Amino acid sequence: MSFTEYIAQENDRFDTVAWKAYGDVSKTGSIVAANPQIGIVEGTIPAGTIVKVPVIDVPPTPTASLPHWK
Repeated sequence: MSFTEYIAQENDRFDTVAWKAYGDVSKTGSIVAANPQIGIVEGTIPAGTIVKVPVIDVPPTPTASLPHWK
């Protein structure tokens, strides 16, 4: 599996990282699983922590159903 890296900002949580990376908080579990070494303090990831973000393959949008201008 490939990963990108994200540097945690102040008050980041795993769900906010998932939203920033994927636009979808339901992917939070994949980020948590990829980072068992990260200690969470009061629900947040310490600022400056490098978070491994799994690269998730997104199926392409079928273009046949889109209008001709898209």
